[in-house]
Amino acid sequence: MLHAGGDGVPPLRTWLRRPWLAGLLALTAAFHAAFIWSASFTVRGHRTFVLFDDAMISMRYARNLVHGHGLAWNEAGPRVEGITNPAWTLWMAVVHLLPLPDRLISVPVMLTGVALVLGTVVNAARLTALLTEHPLAPPAAAVLTAAFFPLAFWSLRGMEVGAVSFLVVTGVFLVVRDPGLELRTTRRWMPVVIVGLVATRLDAALPAALLVVGACAAAPRARRRRVALWLGGTLAATLAALTVARLAYYGDALPNTYYLKVTGIPLDVRLRRGWQVLRNIGVESFGAYVLLAAGALVAAVVRRNTRYLLPLAIVGTGVAYSVWVGGDAWEELGFPNRYLTSVIPLLFAVAGAGAAEWVAGPRRKLPVRAVALGLGIAGLALWMAARAEALPRAFRQAGPTLADSVGALRAVAVCAVVAGLVVAAVARRPRRDEGGGPRAAAPVARGVALGAVVALAVVGANHLEWRRWADTGIPLADADERWARDGLRYRRSTTPEATIAFSAAGNQGYFSERPAIDLLGKSDRRIARERPRTEDFRPGHNKFDYAWSIGHLQPDLVASAGFGVDVSVLPLLDRWGYHVAGTGDLVRNGTRRVDETELGPRPGEAP
Repeated sequence: MLHAGGDGVPPLRTWLRRPWLAGLLALTAAFHAAFIWSASFTVRGHRTFVLFDDAMISMRYARNLVHGHGLAWNEAGPRVEGITNPAWTLWMAVVHLLPLPDRLISVPVMLTGVALVLGTVVNAARLTALLTEHPLAPPAAAVLTAAFFPLAFWSLRGMEVGAVSFLVVTGVFLVVRDPGLELRTTRRWMPVVIVGLVATRLDAALPAALLVVGACAAAPRARRRRVALWLGGTLAATLAALTVARLAYYGDALPNTYYLKVTGIPLDVRLRRGWQVLRNIGVESFGAYVLLAAGALVAAVVRRNTRYLLPLAIVGTGVAYSVWVGGDAWEELGFPNRYLTSVIPLLFAVAGAGAAEWVAGPRRKLPVRAVALGLGIAGLALWMAARAEALPRAFRQAGPTLADSVGALRAVAVCAVVAGLVVAAVARRPRRDEGGGPRAAAPVARGVALGAVVALAVVGANHLEWRRWADTGIPLADADERWARDGLRYRRSTTPEATIAFSAAGNQGYFSERPAIDLLGKSDRRIARERPRTEDFRPGHNKFDYAWSIGHLQPDLVASAGFGVDVSVLPLLDRWGYHVAGTGDLVRNGTRRVDETELGPRPGEAP
């Protein structure tokens, strides 16, 4: 059964009945379940789940909204948009309507991330089926997407990456399938995709705009004006409505985090750091996929296939945007940041098509091509190991070092050679058909070759993250656990009226349930517009003003946990009226809202 309109694309329910896809989704869901469980911990015998610290900032906004205090950082005081994901935060508010305790409220958000990643896997396969007729290409794209560790990490840790990625892939699928909006389903869902992208993240207006441009360019000439009005009007109306809402609710046309990360930061500083980030992780994370995609690009040029232009344009825009903003704050993780991860599944769709072109094209020498491709991927992996010592120290200290993985990478190279030889033995020379032309390789040989190169790409790009997970656990999960425990400790040791200043404001601010001051300015309009205080640019983490946040605002408690407070404030504590508690926290002199005897962990309780 096909979609109405005769586009030749099987409907979603037909895709889900395919055994290979159902099996892949089941394996991916199992991988996600293990991921979520491994990031949890126990507090007084109760299993507890928390999100990435930035996601918990959104959770605090969501909880305040549900409790009737508005979409705000604090219950009282000025409203500041310290979030960048309003639609995602509204979904978190819906989650807070569930009768769940704080220790479990993150689980529905994580499960939403699971559903979004699985949906991205499915739609990446469906998009690949539109890009190429090779039957092996959709499974290849689906495997590449499902196995991509950064997509699982950012989505399952509560960030909006899964939502943006799903919407981007779905939008490209709809445009490539029906650019003229001739199908009712396209006319219905494309505006939803555009509104969802812009409402989830303002900077997602970039891929949304490319979807509009791509649809207009590919639509029949007679329908271009209608497409431009329908989709372009939706984009313009959404941007206008959100801007008016921001001005009315927060008094700013842009989120506070924009001013925090851009104001006072010279463009050359941002570009230099953004390029350094891309250079440090680009080959390791994308090299194998780009090599696979090259097969599709060569075929596209030969056949004049323009369907690859839109997905690659969005990927390129995502890369350029990451460079323009100077990357993300968490580049020490050593894998693609949130901006890059959101668009990479589109590269996987092209890479899946390219893998099929590399190993399954007619009148090609399959063994030679498979060996060359396998050795190329292995060479990228070994190149990564060779340059490991040139990476910044933060990258080497984030977990198992790249240099430690030389043995594993050599094993990848050996696997590449063995895989190539196996393919050569299975396929041999292409036999001649009755017309005298070269016969395409046998299905078994094509399957073996494709499986080999896809497996090499997956292992080469993800094995460091897998190994770090096995050796030290989910990246930064230990910090999130520690900050959540700190938040519970601060709740226990302070009265409900106590004001606490945080540098790591997510988990500490959420679990403390106290009026909070954000020392790094995400929810402080004044700090966001000040000049940077450090020479090294780290987006969202190099602006602070302790004279304002501590000396003027006078919180009852300044948390030492998190990123800590600069030692330069110590000589000023007497003037500001603070002393250092036994836990290292700063306590305002004379406050009755802090019980210093309760600040430390109780006997037998993990710190």
